[in-house]
Amino acid sequence: MFAENLPGFLADFGVAAIHGGASITVLFDVPGQDILSDRVSSDQYEITFRTTDMPGLLYGAQISIAAVAYTVLTVNTLDDGAFSRAVLEAN
Repeated sequence: MFAENLPGFLADFGVAAIHGGASITVLFDVPGQDILSDRVSSDQYEITFRTTDMPGLLYGAQISIAAVAYTVLTVNTLDDGAFSRAVLEAN
């Protein structure tokens, strides 16, 4: 087994997110999502973050990225739990 460098993973592509008054480095993504049999396209905001940076992040929590406010819709841990992904809704 090898030692992971989790902060290093976020360093190159991460952006600052504000949650509970603290600044956390996250990966911010806006993947497109086709709905209604590909007749409607929608953006889905997601962040990937170190689970230990925002333990207990729950539905309804508020996060700010680049001065835009978002509300957390879902939170799921990834693979071994070192990282989590949250789906967000712009306020």
